[in-house]
Amino acid sequence: MKTVTFKEFEDAKLEIIFGVEYHEDTISPNQYGMSSKTYSTKNNGTFWEVTDPNRPGVIEFWSTKHPESRYYDGRTREELIAQYEERIAAIAKERDEYLDDMNKNGGMVINLRMKVKELEENNKALIDKIAAIKVIAAA
Repeated sequence: MKTVTFKEFEDAKLEIIFGVEYHEDTISPNQYGMSSKTYSTKNNGTFWEVTDPNRPGVIEFWSTKHPESRYYDGRTREELIAQYEERIAAIAKERDEYLDDMNKNGGMVINLRMKVKELEENNKALIDKIAAIKVIAAA
């Protein structure tokens, strides 16, 4: 999905609601913690926006005029790096717990080995993302 600027996000919303009467409906968080808002007009279409607690600062949105889903990411590079670093620390902690379990069980538990490998791959992917963000920031 395409990531857009705040101006593009606002322009997409205004394309639907500017200068016309609209109804705003907010839906409380569902079982996954996701919240949504809809802006409905009688003749100009509808605009939807969704927030996900697992991605703070990010709004997914689309409209009847532009049904392709897009993202506005309000996080700064520093916030994004900090969030990735927190996830890396959490993955490392979980990996260490699995390694401890493997050692306690003689290292014979295949599922635990697979889990450790998965955690290490996730960790490397996040480190690569941080490196890419830093390269972009330096450009």
